[in-house]
This record gives sequence, C-alpha cells and structure tokens, in this order.
Amino acid sequence: MTIPVELCTDDGLIPCRALRWDAESLFIEGTSNQVYVEPLAIGVAEYLRNRQELWNCAQVRAASKKVTMRRACLFGVQFERALELLSKDFTKESICKTLFCRDDASFVTQSSLGIVGSLLAHASRSRQGKDLLITLETWEIKDAGSETFYIHGIFSTNQQAWIHLDGATMDHSEEEKKTMFNLGTKAVGINYAKHFRLDGAISTIDVVNIVNAFLPLDDLTPQYMQKLTAIKAASG
Repeated sequence: MTIPVELCTDDGLIPCRALRWDAESLFIEGTSNQVYVEPLAIGVAEYLRNRQELWNCAQVRAASKKVTMRRACLFGVQFERALELLSKDFTKESICKTLFCRDDASFVTQSSLGIVGSLLAHASRSRQGKDLLITLETWEIKDAGSETFYIHGIFSTNQQAWIHLDGATMDHSEEEKKTMFNLGTKAVGINYAKHFRLDGAISTIDVVNIVNAFLPLDDLTPQYMQKLTAIKAASG
C-alpha cells in the first residue's frame, strides 16, 4: 500500500485530521491502511495525539512502511534560549540574531560523549494589518556531520499566541556552517525536508514541548554534571 498522492501536501506531509489512532497504530481515516510516522516526527505526533485541537491543525511526515533510525548522542542548546529574542526591543533593528554555544563543548568533544550542537536564532518583525508578527527561526548546527535541524515559528502579538510552527532538516557543508557560526547568516543548505507543521493558535508552552519532542537532544546525566563541575572547580 502506498499513501495516496492527493493526501499529501506540497511539503510531502499528511494532514493529521486525515489520520486516526487505533490504540498505538495509525490509519488513514475511513480505511484499514496503516501508516507510520517517520522517526524524526514520532515525538511530535505522540505529543499531539492527546491534544485534539492541535492534532487537527497539524501535518506530519509518514510512510506506508515502518522505518527505524539510529543516531549519535547530540548535546545541543535547548530551544528555550532562542525564545529570549522574543523579549528584545526591535526599536533600532528589524532583525535580531544570536548564536548560543555550550560552555562545556570542549569537554563533551574531548570526552567522546557525543556530538556538540550550537543554536543560531533569528527573530524579525513584520506588520499584517494591525497585527505585529514576530518570526523566529532557529538552526541547531552540529559540529560533526552535515545534518541541521531547523525550526520556524510565527508569533502574533494581537493573539498572544503562535499561529504557525514547522520543523525541518537540511544538510549544510562545512563552509556553510562556518559562515553561520562566524557571521550568524542564514544558509539554505540542501536536502531540505519538512517533518511537521501546525497552523493555528498555539501556546508558547506547547511550542516548547513540540520543538523539544522534535530536536534529538540528549540530556546530560547527574553523574556527568558532577564530573564537569569538579573539573571546572579544579581548573578554576
């Protein structure tokens, strides 16, 4: 069974309202055709499944066959740091950009704990009638490998809610990553693939939870944190 082309959007996503859950399985509505959410979107789908209002305004990438994926540990910067740009005053500049890096990046790399990621965030504003919209874009850039995780959201100051959110992946060359790190500029990359999308009124709490369900960041264990603190104290 292949997923009907007419069911998919231009981004290759399936509207969640066209799908139904039966226990832990997902089917195309009105049929017995089972589909499988692709690995990068599974966390997002699991979060949305119990939130009908969000499920109905969402789209996810799925396939007719189950796919598994293994990846190296990624110690990156949490998306919440990017949200700091929303509180900035845009009186002089229409765009704010910040690169967030981990203080423990060298330790993670030297200890072979995994791959280190940094977070590039861009915030810009625009007018839509009487509504002031703030667009937030973030790139989780890895120090090894070409894959980059991208988040795009639009916040309505009138509604005090997010009206759009999507997550994608792409590949960046080493030269493009250097440009993004050193200059904070966008790089289009290649192999762009969108994995989920929501259009509707979304709270900031839900945005954070959805993004964290998408980004493959590994939490540091208490033992690691104690070890890191001891090393910093010894070198201080």
